Amino acid sequence: MEDVTTYLITGSTGFVGKSLTKYLTSRGDHVTCISRTELAEGRLSHASFTEQPVLIHTAWAGVLGKNRNSGEQRINEEITGQVIKIAASYNAKKVIAFGSQAEYGNPNMRVDEFYATAPTTLYGELKVKCHNILKSCLNQADFNLCWLRLYDPYGPGDNPAWFMPYVIQCALRGESPNLTECTQYWDYIYIDDLCRCVEMLSTCPIPKDNTFNLSSDRPVQLRDVVDQIYAYISPINGQPRYGQIPFRPDHVSHLQGNNEKLKAVTGWRPLVSIEEGIKHTIEYFKSLRLE
Repeated sequence: MEDVTTYLITGSTGFVGKSLTKYLTSRGDHVTCISRTELAEGRLSHASFTEQPVLIHTAWAGVLGKNRNSGEQRINEEITGQVIKIAASYNAKKVIAFGSQAEYGNPNMRVDEFYATAPTTLYGELKVKCHNILKSCLNQADFNLCWLRLYDPYGPGDNPAWFMPYVIQCALRGESPNLTECTQYWDYIYIDDLCRCVEMLSTCPIPKDNTFNLSSDRPVQLRDVVDQIYAYISPINGQPRYGQIPFRPDHVSHLQGNNEKLKAVTGWRPLVSIEEGIKHTIEYFKSLRLE
């Protein structure tokens, strides 16, 4: 029988947190989800562990694009402080926390972890700041911190407001969405690949205070993503209307994270192709329409 790991997870109602909870539970691990109230209080209502838990921190306020420069971002500093308190109270052996590619700003090229952070949004700035808070406090307390600069996760259970689910739902309804030219190259990572990676990070030896790009490192043009969605669904009516929406002045034309460091340390590889992942995601949203 494989070893069982004990996990504490914040943000378990969000896409990544919920997916990790489901995945790790299905593997037979012990998972305790930290509620918003418990996170705010910095303690768990009922919890006792026979081994040191791994704390996975996915909670973040203001993830939607419309909120990325709002004052809501500031609450994440407080949340970070409570995560540190919980990690200390329950003697976590490792803290795996989610940062973002937004920490790099808009480099418009493939970047590794040594690329200087230059965020262009308050969201990215707060990710950098909270990472530094975690590094400072957890290193002093001798905790092992893994900071994951996450690229664009997708798959079953994704937030309907994000780009790929939005296009899928338009195609399922036979609609013609107004889009940009969709010439951007985007680094999508399928949610199952993400979950496998976190599991491997939680169980393999990792040097203290390590930062990794969690990405597929295989960018795809957004127009190809949209075309694949419409080709697979084949609606009687509706086709994407490219070029109807102008690009934002600060739009990213090439998003790609070099994941060689992560692969070298853990042996992890992304396994799900974009074609396969899109099909799984479409089938998930189809199933919601049948419920």
